[in-house]
Amino acid sequence: MTDIAMPMEKIITVEQAQTLYDASNKIIKMTFIGDMSDDSYKAFWTKSIDFAEKQQVNRIIIDQRQIGNVSFNARGWVVISAFPRVKKVLPNNMAAAILGSEKIMQKTGMQYLLKAFRTLTGYTVEILPDQEEAVAFLRKVNNLVKVPA
Repeated sequence: MTDIAMPMEKIITVEQAQTLYDASNKIIKMTFIGDMSDDSYKAFWTKSIDFAEKQQVNRIIIDQRQIGNVSFNARGWVVISAFPRVKKVLPNNMAAAILGSEKIMQKTGMQYLLKAFRTLTGYTVEILPDQEEAVAFLRKVNNLVKVPA
């Protein structure tokens, strides 16, 4: 299957990584591309969470299919700092779809983060092969959160 086109607006860019937003479905898509320094990786997560908090997004796609090298230290920071913040500031019915890399090192890192994310947040998370299945999964598992005007 190929990725479906969703009307997504580019919200954040850090190095080659991008966060896109589909306002009609309240989905953010974090796309990791290439190697990322610790500071860039942390900044990308922080800015994406800031945006998700502002919009009270409860659907996220994390696309790691093109991710390069990210240090274990940076991944550890996500577990001890970013995930607890996600749990604190985002809706309780958050669901995440992961588009995973087939590279063994990145796959191992992704599995570590996935297990930690599920454990620390209790959110519904699945690894899916493409964006079409990810969007269908997110639409099925939770409802949109209405943000007061």
